[in-house]
Amino acid sequence: MSLLTVLLQNMTPPQANLADTINEHNFPLQTTADVSKFHRTIKDQSNIEKIVIFVSGIGGTANNIVGRVMKTLMTYRLGSQYCFAGANEDKHAFKMLPMCQVIIDGIKQVHPSLLDKHTIEGKISTWLRHCSRNAAKETARENDDERDEE
Repeated sequence: MSLLTVLLQNMTPPQANLADTINEHNFPLQTTADVSKFHRTIKDQSNIEKIVIFVSGIGGTANNIVGRVMKTLMTYRLGSQYCFAGANEDKHAFKMLPMCQVIIDGIKQVHPSLLDKHTIEGKISTWLRHCSRNAAKETARENDDERDEE
């Protein structure tokens, strides 16, 4: 094995099998009960590391990675039940969830110099804020598709 091959193998972070992880955790999560179940599974540090690797494997540009990760992990309908800080009395605080730090850590692995924790939190907050509208659009599209099939 050449020295270059060894160096490249050591530089490439391990990639969790995306399809296996999606199936194992039933991503995208659809209910707050799914979120609770997910948090029970990531209490173990090795599971946290596995999900961080999974999140970093989703990839994307500095502009779109947060949206790609959030959409992979949860539906818009579930996201509409959260706000980032929990200032809205009708919604849960996303920043208090263990999932939030896992997402931040995974994204920082992909873009460590471009996205700091504060920037990622702002992008998560924006994504959550638009979930109600995006969920309504998805529902309207689904209804249109059903009508087209009839």
